[in-house]
Amino acid sequence: MTDHTEESIALLDEGERTPSEAVRKVQRRTSVHPKPSLTPCITVALLLFVVVDLLAYLYIFRSILGDMSAEPELEFRKPYRGLDDLYDSGETNSSKHAPIENVPRVATIVNSEEPDKVYPLDEHRWLSAYGTVTPLDRHLRVSNTIHTILQFRVMDYGMEQCALALRLPAGEDNNVVKSAAIELCALDVSHQLDPRMLSWSTRPPCRGSVDTLRADFGEETRLPEFSCKWGSLYTYEISCASGSPACDVDVWADRNGTWGVFMYQFQTI
Repeated sequence: MTDHTEESIALLDEGERTPSEAVRKVQRRTSVHPKPSLTPCITVALLLFVVVDLLAYLYIFRSILGDMSAEPELEFRKPYRGLDDLYDSGETNSSKHAPIENVPRVATIVNSEEPDKVYPLDEHRWLSAYGTVTPLDRHLRVSNTIHTILQFRVMDYGMEQCALALRLPAGEDNNVVKSAAIELCALDVSHQLDPRMLSWSTRPPCRGSVDTLRADFGEETRLPEFSCKWGSLYTYEISCASGSPACDVDVWADRNGTWGVFMYQFQTI
């Protein structure tokens, strides 16, 4: 006989309650009560916590991927330590140097008829016995639909007076070019461009027209000089001038001659 049965008999013997009341009391004590479930508020709070946690992990994951894919912009530091103090003292005179010809670091083509096309680099590269060789060639191509993006970096200490120039080869070097009138527009960009990402649709916006360069084949023309700080970048978009919409220029700057648009740097110390 179990304890619950003995309890029921004891209640009946004592006569404190009727048999039916004693049975109901025993049944209430012996019945299994279900555990209370989570309230809706706690459930919603837990779901929100999980969603916020997942979003936080997703944000961190995307940030890490972005840092890994982006190439860092390294500081362009000046190697000429102490030269400013040396020449500012007035005790040292510099040697005389002829102007230097600064060719563009970046020269790439964009086409309005193919706004998303990125033109290939190193078109003149070739395979030698020691590996792939990339010559220092710079392409200037201008037509009704094609523009050229050029970016210069001012180099060499004490050569901080610059002038843009256009030089075209003689007729025997290029039978296509007879004369040209091209317009230079300064682009609104302060960092070094990546030509692998440049197209008509991704090129930087024009900040303002600089001037127009006009030259016949075999000639050179130059714009007025301007002050240019060492290490600074100058970026231009070259297009046909408004007075000659049908211009057609296709020249290369290579080791045999500096053709197209380049930059003179003049001594300032």
